[in-house]
Amino acid sequence: MENRQIHDIIRNIERNISKCDILKGILNAKIDGQKIDYNCYYDKGYTHEEVRIGAELIDLYLKLKGHIDKKADSI
Repeated sequence: MENRQIHDIIRNIERNISKCDILKGILNAKIDGQKIDYNCYYDKGYTHEEVRIGAELIDLYLKLKGHIDKKADSI
């Protein structure tokens, strides 16, 4: 996969995260080093499963972004 394609995929993921309140909130909490306020999402009507999946998606995004950034730094 070309470098440009990888960056396009990351941009699309970031665009989708920015459109989703739960993903955006979880990402901001992780970046800021804060605990995720799961109850706030439950109060908004999200299920335990949705919150868990959201947190896992953000973890995967951060790992992918970290690998890409690390590779870019080594070039």
